[in-house]
Amino acid sequence: RTSHIPLFYPLRRRFRMPVLVNSVIQEAEPEALDLKPQKHGFSLFRLPEEVGPHVLNLRGTFTTSAALIAAVIVPLYYVFVRYANDVDFSDQVERYYTFFLAVEIMVFVGFGCLMTFLKRYSYTSIAFTFFLSALVMIEAILALGLFQQHIWGEHKNEIHTPHIRLDIPLMIEATFCAASAMIAMGAWLGKATPTQMLWLSFMLVIPYAMVQQMVFTAFEALDIGGSISIHVFGAYYGLAASYFISRNQELYTAENPKNRGSYYTDVFSMIGTLALWIFWPSFNGALASYSAEELLDVAPQQLSQQFYVIVNTVISLLGSCIATFAVSAGISNKFNIMHIQNASLAGGVAMGSASNLFITPGGALTVGLVAGSVSTLGFAFLTPLLERTIGLGDTCGIHNLHGMPGIIGGLVAAFASLGQSRAVILHAHSAQFGFQIAAIVCTVAAGVVCGAVAGWLVTSINLAGHSLSTPQLFDDGAIWEDVDIEALPRGWDGGSSVAGSVYRGGARSWADGSLHGTFANTAFPTGTSVHNGTENAPASRSPGRSHRASSNDASHPGSGSGVRVSVDATDASRGRTRPLHPLPLTAMQSGARAQGDAKPPAQV
Repeated sequence: RTSHIPLFYPLRRRFRMPVLVNSVIQEAEPEALDLKPQKHGFSLFRLPEEVGPHVLNLRGTFTTSAALIAAVIVPLYYVFVRYANDVDFSDQVERYYTFFLAVEIMVFVGFGCLMTFLKRYSYTSIAFTFFLSALVMIEAILALGLFQQHIWGEHKNEIHTPHIRLDIPLMIEATFCAASAMIAMGAWLGKATPTQMLWLSFMLVIPYAMVQQMVFTAFEALDIGGSISIHVFGAYYGLAASYFISRNQELYTAENPKNRGSYYTDVFSMIGTLALWIFWPSFNGALASYSAEELLDVAPQQLSQQFYVIVNTVISLLGSCIATFAVSAGISNKFNIMHIQNASLAGGVAMGSASNLFITPGGALTVGLVAGSVSTLGFAFLTPLLERTIGLGDTCGIHNLHGMPGIIGGLVAAFASLGQSRAVILHAHSAQFGFQIAAIVCTVAAGVVCGAVAGWLVTSINLAGHSLSTPQLFDDGAIWEDVDIEALPRGWDGGSSVAGSVYRGGARSWADGSLHGTFANTAFPTGTSVHNGTENAPASRSPGRSHRASSNDASHPGSGSGVRVSVDATDASRGRTRPLHPLPLTAMQSGARAQGDAKPPAQV
């Protein structure tokens, strides 16, 4: 217990005491220890070369890239961006600012907290949500203003100056673009370097602006909440980019022991879920109001569209919440926190396109129930299938939360348009149905193509030659100060030894194989066994983000006789393990049991 104090370094060197490296205990050889004072204090253990074969040169790549983008954008703002002086400022603040604030909270707080589930990557998840959203918004004001006001949008003939008119609705549109970028980020989270993430997000903006005008201007599709233009495009852009980024990587899917959450990071991620769930009606209805002047030209059937947006979205979210809990328990007989964090939001995504339509409360509830069920089943079965078959790594499961529910939302709007008043839709009923389907297909295709091109560019045109090595994946230690890279157990990274250790969970494995401390949340790959302080490589690995073992997921044949941990292959893909025997948690409990205590120790 005192081996971490510098005074006891000589004792540890002399008696080869176990050394703690970010929750991994191993019996280190004396020559493996580095006891020299470091820049930020003493280091107990020098990480092996396999953990960090190279250091990312953020000063030369990330800082240079950000400075280059700023050098281009700042002059453009000075020359082309002007306040929209022809609008009523008080009216805009009254109509839009509350909704704008809600959308900002969703993007910066909701998405940021939601992606902190990764136990070794929370810094980057929430901090880069902050940075990349700000970067995308700055660029999106230029791109969206250019396309909406001058090239393709409905106002292009109303503006006779080369300037971009900046108002609150344009800022809300820019925040929507940031939301699409954060959706895409969920696919490559933990696998891309900071510089790659910067350029992937930067390259998303112009295609997003073009797709948005294609959906709203060319097809005149119904998509007030962005099921198609925001969610579908962001999801398939991110998935395609993630596929190209991961081509030369190993352990980039759920089989990586760092690509999962812990008890506390999952709790923090639920805060993001609740923020998104509460503010989603504002996201869908932020631009659904009319000014006093616009009310003179609006059909009576359209006056209530913001009311419909709010009510339909809330009802749909309630349905997806209920469906997620029910389906999650039905899959594995236990609730999976990954399902609850994500699939409970699918109702808001699926209701986006049709949220301003008269579809009845029962219809909205049905959409939520279907979306929540499909999303939950996607997390449980489709994501592991795509990992096994085509090697598609989807860190946050955006295909299940945004891709498929977004397509469902576009289809709901297509079928709902058949029963709407002609004043609400922009084409004849059959034509509107066809344009809705065309908007979905073209958006999916645009997302895949643009994401693949962006992913290829950031991996092929890589002047610094930087990419994340296997131990650096899903680990903040590669890019953050005062955070060490957590070494992977032997068998995970091609031979780097973390011998004599039980991976994660706070359990401590000493030389005799006994365990000390709690064993909760321990993550083991399928087939992994730990016996007499030696961890064997897994015979087979089953994908699935959450592989968590409880204190009953291991057996301890007796004090000092070694530890054996086994994970049943059929159950591991569902995020649960099959226990062998109860595990004594302390030496005192082990001794009491050895003396004939028939009662198993209490589970911590």
